[in-house]
Amino acid sequence: MRTFSHFGIPTDKPNDKETYHALLHMYRTAPETNTHNIELMRFADDDIRVLPEKVRTRPHIAYVTDSIEEEAKGMTMLFGPFRTAPDRLIAFAEDTDGIIVELIERHE
Repeated sequence: MRTFSHFGIPTDKPNDKETYHALLHMYRTAPETNTHNIELMRFADDDIRVLPEKVRTRPHIAYVTDSIEEEAKGMTMLFGPFRTAPDRLIAFAEDTDGIIVELIERHE
């Protein structure tokens, strides 16, 4: 089972609400801070490219799921799964229509 979390949109414009995510070398806005559940993603001006180009340059849709492994069946895994917190795994995949999907698995 999955539930909608947010849309992620790459940008090159700084935002006063963004915070730096050191693991991914990117700045991001929290999707829950706006009415449309949009995460703006701006990548650091350095030579470190953690996420693949498709994730850095194309919008994505994100879902919270019980199992990344089950949800990603039939998709091409682009990055992850990787742990962003003790209770959270995240992965980026591309579905058969070319849509970038972020999958978030939480454990309490």
